[in-house]
Amino acid sequence: MDLITNQKELGTRGKVFLIAYNGLWVVDVTSIFMCFEISSVETFIFSVVSKLLSFVAWWTVYRKRLLIQNSVGRITFVSNTITTRVRCCSGIILRLCVGFLILIICLPSVYALLEGLNKDRQTYKRSCGFLSVGSDSIYFSAMSKFFWKLLNQHLDWSIHYAVAVLFCFCCKQLGSTIRKLCSKKHYFSTHRIWQRYYNIRKCLKEIEERYSFLVFVFIGRSFVEFFRVLTFIFNKDAVHVDFVFSVITCAYSLVILIVFISVVMSASHLLSDYRTLCERMIELPRDLYYSEEDFEASKLFMKLLDDKDTMTLTGWGLFQLKKNLFLTAAATLVSYGVLLLQFH
Repeated sequence: MDLITNQKELGTRGKVFLIAYNGLWVVDVTSIFMCFEISSVETFIFSVVSKLLSFVAWWTVYRKRLLIQNSVGRITFVSNTITTRVRCCSGIILRLCVGFLILIICLPSVYALLEGLNKDRQTYKRSCGFLSVGSDSIYFSAMSKFFWKLLNQHLDWSIHYAVAVLFCFCCKQLGSTIRKLCSKKHYFSTHRIWQRYYNIRKCLKEIEERYSFLVFVFIGRSFVEFFRVLTFIFNKDAVHVDFVFSVITCAYSLVILIVFISVVMSASHLLSDYRTLCERMIELPRDLYYSEEDFEASKLFMKLLDDKDTMTLTGWGLFQLKKNLFLTAAATLVSYGVLLLQFH
């Protein structure tokens, strides 16, 4: 599914990828259940929850793909009407960002490959998995482990990275449009400013409607990864940690943290820019209101005041994407860490 182009129907390639994803997802989840052990129940729970969240995100994007395409197109159109400059490289930049983040997925796979090359043959005879390889060749078994880990990571994170990048792009694009509009005083001297304001308001509401649930799923998936890292840190007896594993885990977790911060900060900056626009609109002289009647002018004025205070971006309506979310997240992780410390 290409959410950047204007293709409305899911082509043959998209259908093949969708069927392949569902098949691979079933194989991956089946492998998780086949490898279940009481001693690794924490890892099992994290793996199952992450797979379910990824599957929900994939199908949500599939169901909303046309709405997301229309939203991106509308934001780009509104931006071009104000900046009078077409950004032809936007699609390329989006693909490069998603490609770079997906490349980060290879880090755990590289560690799995190195770990496999350093183990003896007896280790692979006890290996578990739906597609476990019983070859006597250490190199062949290590490569099999590498590709299986790569597939597992791809199913876990590719859709979440794509959603995060697209959400940040929409927020940055619309925020940049608002700042350019507020910086040009001559735009506020004609009645056309109201049409521009309504277009921006509609784009902001579409971002909330299209991405609210997807952002909620992404943040939930990020917390699953944060909880997994904390569980491994406080359960040192069950996890053997070496230097390479520590470096790869830190880099991998840092990228997830950066994406999480980028999503929240993009939404927060967009809301700040929109409130600035509302303040500029409130300061307009009365002759720039569409109607000269006091009642209609009061309605427009009250609408601006309401937008200034209530317009927001949320995660499925459960929490607002503001900077204080970082404090809430930190408090949640600290509480989880204290519980783990007491149990272990």
